[in-house]
Amino acid sequence: MAEGKDNNVFSHSMKSGLYVGGLLIAYDILYMQCILSSNVLMITIGGLLCFVGVVYVLSRSTKTFGHDVLEGKLTYFKAFSFSFYTFFFASMIYAAYTYIYLRYMNPDGLLQVKDFYLGLFAQLEAEAAKNPTGLQSVVALNVPQYKEALDVMVKVPVATTAMDTLWANVFRSIFFCFIFSFFFRSKKKQP
Repeated sequence: MAEGKDNNVFSHSMKSGLYVGGLLIAYDILYMQCILSSNVLMITIGGLLCFVGVVYVLSRSTKTFGHDVLEGKLTYFKAFSFSFYTFFFASMIYAAYTYIYLRYMNPDGLLQVKDFYLGLFAQLEAEAAKNPTGLQSVVALNVPQYKEALDVMVKVPVATTAMDTLWANVFRSIFFCFIFSFFFRSKKKQP
């Protein structure tokens, strides 16, 4: 290990977590603007761009951590822990943003989301009525459960929503890190 280099995974992953958290917040801002304008295509494109941005930031920061701090000896478990802590810090930042946004900036945000999805469900049910043997009719069978879930979503306290966001992102990141840490690790060099 090089003298004077800090190999603490927490300090390095906090910086990366800040960038990933910023990407999540930027996507959420775009998402809410698309909800207000009923633009489904932009929600999809924004989600894909956010995913690509997160993968890019995570791969660059993990490779930099492995190269600069661990001197190229980045194992699968070090890559996993770095990636996981990055997502954990990003999730904390995003949960704090979610709380502030829903509590102070846009208290009706969840109602807007509910109204948007109710409009989509109405379109889906109309398409299913036109073509009862199509795929829309199969998907429309689940619409009552979705509507019930939306009703529950808007009744939950903001703090609970923020905590649910935190833990959902953390659990999602575990699966993400299991897969991508394999690609982030250093390859063994043949002598």
